[in-house]
Amino acid sequence: SELQQMGKAYDQAQGEYLVFLPAGDRLDRTFVERHLFLRQHGPLVAVSCSDIRLVGPTGSLVSADVFRNSGAWKQAVQQVPPLATGLRDWVAPPRSACLFRRTALLDRLFAVRDAVPPELQAAGFWLVFQLAHHTGGAVRFLETLGSVRLPDGAAASYGYLSAPSGPDGHLVQPPLASAAQWLAHFYQQEQALFRQWLPPVWH
Repeated sequence: SELQQMGKAYDQAQGEYLVFLPAGDRLDRTFVERHLFLRQHGPLVAVSCSDIRLVGPTGSLVSADVFRNSGAWKQAVQQVPPLATGLRDWVAPPRSACLFRRTALLDRLFAVRDAVPPELQAAGFWLVFQLAHHTGGAVRFLETLGSVRLPDGAAASYGYLSAPSGPDGHLVQPPLASAAQWLAHFYQQEQALFRQWLPPVWH
């Protein structure tokens, strides 16, 4: 499952910050370093994301700054505090444009990845991003960190790109109830931990 793949990568990585990439994708080092700098000297959040480029099946550029051009995103840096959006609201571009900070929540989630319900395993990236966002916040940068390759015949649609999808591009129905139940259980088990990293208003 996608969650299993992400968990294995998480276990093998040593850094404090991680970017999960689909097979064959690559990142521009300049943008990664800029994200790290802004994360280390700016807002302390669990995950950051950015605008994306679209490339066609042959690798040619189809569209740059897709989210900025959609009219849905205007600020150069946009903070999205924990619980500012619902679980059903997707506030980030696809997987290759997100940089995660290693946290106790991710440690606990990936440690029990074999035991979570199948629908959460299948929605791995959506689940990881949403849990990170709802327990630490998100920052969006109006710049391009990653590219998304379109299959033949696909439309450059903001709605399509902002929908949760699996590694092969199929759309995922977000398992809202299961995700909320897992987070509630985790919160009950780790209240002392939550008090350390989240302000009283979160609770």
